[in-house]
Amino acid sequence: DGRRFLCTIPNARGIDEIWVSELDNPGLRRLGTDPNASCHWPVWSPDGNRIAYIRQGKDGAAGVYVQGADGGDATRVLKPESDEVSYFANSWMPDGSALLLWRSAPGQAGITRLPLKSDGADAANMRPMFSSRFHHYLPIISPDGHLLAYGSDETGEIVVYVLELRA
Repeated sequence: DGRRFLCTIPNARGIDEIWVSELDNPGLRRLGTDPNASCHWPVWSPDGNRIAYIRQGKDGAAGVYVQGADGGDATRVLKPESDEVSYFANSWMPDGSALLLWRSAPGQAGITRLPLKSDGADAANMRPMFSSRFHHYLPIISPDGHLLAYGSDETGEIVVYVLELRA
């Protein structure tokens, strides 16, 4: 709604934490992210009630998490398939039904659609958005859900593309 913002601030130990503030009422409030693991790359849900972010730590609980914007318990919605793979939440579908993730692995970068359910995610139905040998980065969906912007190296350089999404 443009009245709040999210940011990542490292704590005294250099571990990233997610903070939220209202523009009308300045003052940062730490979201209930884990002070013992880096939590970053936050993105608002379309209705402003949830936040998706990544958590990276050495305790086996890394992954993509969703948490209420006012705090509360976070839910891991996706666990990476190995320590060499990272997922970054970039954009929500306008109806909140799925997250678009940037998947980064050695020599690979792709965009994946992760369907969400009321109790978490539907990882069994997670699908890549593109099937090609090129790398794809940083997907962002327009607020109306009609356009997808992303980066790709298919020309030999990173170029931003915009395409129309169809139902």
